[in-house]
Amino acid sequence: MPWTRKTVGNYGEAADELADFLIRPNRAGAVTPNAGNTGDGTLFGTSADTDAVVEDWTITCTTNGGNNVGIFSVVGSVSGAQASATVAVPYYNGLVSFTILGGTVDFTTGTPDDFTFSVAAATQNWEEERGVASTARMGTPTADGGNTGDGTIGSVVGIASTAADGETWTITAISATVFTVVGSVSGSEGNATVGVAYNNGQFSMLITAGGTPFVSGDFFTMTQVPFEYILKGIGGGSDEIFIGYKEKTNASTYYNWDLQGFTGYLSGNNFDAQPAYEAGIYSIQTTGSFDILIIENSRRVIVIPIVGGGGGVNGHIYLGWILPVATPSQWDYPLFKGGDTNDGTDIIGDGTAWWKSSTNGDMYNNASWDADSDTWPYRYYILDKTEAGDVPIVPVTIINDVSNTLAIYGEADGCYDISADGGAITTADNIIVDEEFYFITQNIDTVGNNNLMALKLE
Repeated sequence: MPWTRKTVGNYGEAADELADFLIRPNRAGAVTPNAGNTGDGTLFGTSADTDAVVEDWTITCTTNGGNNVGIFSVVGSVSGAQASATVAVPYYNGLVSFTILGGTVDFTTGTPDDFTFSVAAATQNWEEERGVASTARMGTPTADGGNTGDGTIGSVVGIASTAADGETWTITAISATVFTVVGSVSGSEGNATVGVAYNNGQFSMLITAGGTPFVSGDFFTMTQVPFEYILKGIGGGSDEIFIGYKEKTNASTYYNWDLQGFTGYLSGNNFDAQPAYEAGIYSIQTTGSFDILIIENSRRVIVIPIVGGGGGVNGHIYLGWILPVATPSQWDYPLFKGGDTNDGTDIIGDGTAWWKSSTNGDMYNNASWDADSDTWPYRYYILDKTEAGDVPIVPVTIINDVSNTLAIYGEADGCYDISADGGAITTADNIIVDEEFYFITQNIDTVGNNNLMALKLE
């Protein structure tokens, strides 16, 4: 189950990073431990990131020890030496991620103990059906048909945190070399000069002269469009699982994603006219810098936006199939979309816990979205544990809660409820259960006993 954690500049960059990670061309292969290793621990959960190149990786013990003590060097045959990895601490260097887990016998430098794996071109779990990147949101500049000058506008890049959806910009010549720049929402901005890179904080562009000079009154228009992505997961290989997300912002107070699941893809249709589109589930994000944790397999995608220091404010995105209790012949498209709110104008700190009611989670039930989907056990607070000792992790189960009938749909793949154990477990912790790693995330900005979720990092 590949995963990565990235720092992004804003909600638009987060959208681009997610798509780039899902469709990355290279994947990490199987791990080979040195047959002469003294330590009997393992290295698992290898994942190649967006920028990973085809190469071999060697991870070698440089400090004796087991969990939280042993240290390994990390060297790529192309990328060279990277930051060291500590046993029992999930590792990520911007190119690859993995976790080394100690066993009953410590790792040693005597042999030295080592592991190898390769990054190579591989079949993608996800394919991009449509992608309008946050940097391509300004649309194509259109020259007025009556222009005298035959120059052009190019190198147009939208800035996701500031430009308003639907705003039209008019760039008008007042001389052969100077243009005014006026937005239908923003009003007049600073003038642009032919041949000089222009940036008004909302977009950048370059006006280039042609063979015939511009004259006063020549103009171009271009319209701001939302960023959006539609992706298809391969599931078991022959499946087609359609998910999507699109910008939802007023460019001043809220900066969010419209989260979607679809039953197909129509190339000629707009985002909101795709099969089974239904508005109402959103991810709350921000125009400032924050981290995103991405965990993906070929059936579903989990994204945790982490805003602020420490544990921060955690959002929760789930797009794709769950693990259903029904058989494929009974239910062949177990699609779920979960976010933070049903109000696309909410801001950081708003929203509710993960998918605990129809306010932020919907299950596709054969022919329609179920407005009464809910989650168990959080919905019933059975993990409100305060005494010391071991705590269980319990799969997050998607249910229908009409009149307390508790019809069960299935499990959210890789998501588990866990008690805070009176504060012994907190957000951003990494815990080990049965030799598997889990990342702890919190309910928006709440960290009480029944407000944590454990996400499996395989």
